[in-house]
Amino acid sequence: MDDLNRRMEFIIEHQAQFAADIQQLKEQHRELLQQQKELLQQQKELVEQHKGFVGNLDQVLGLVARLAGAQENTNALVANLAERIGDLTRTQIGTDQRLNTLISIFERHISNHNHDD
Repeated sequence: MDDLNRRMEFIIEHQAQFAADIQQLKEQHRELLQQQKELLQQQKELVEQHKGFVGNLDQVLGLVARLAGAQENTNALVANLAERIGDLTRTQIGTDQRLNTLISIFERHISNHNHDD
């Protein structure tokens, strides 16, 4: 009977340990489920943030494209202005030459008029 009591005690102790282990596993499982729930919520928030970033990136890309177009227009305007300045410079040179010719004629006229007096 002593042997039977020892076996029953052994079984009861192991059953108690088994019940404690099961309880511990249940608590760990609950904690894991809670962590999983929190991770899923964080993942949803990250997905929403990502969508926002993608939207912002689309806006930035649109602005960069518009800026590139505006820069192309500016480059064309600057090239046109440079060409027109070149034209004006050439015209100014011609005007200066004609003005110098006129001044020379006028000076000769005055000089000849003064010698006739």
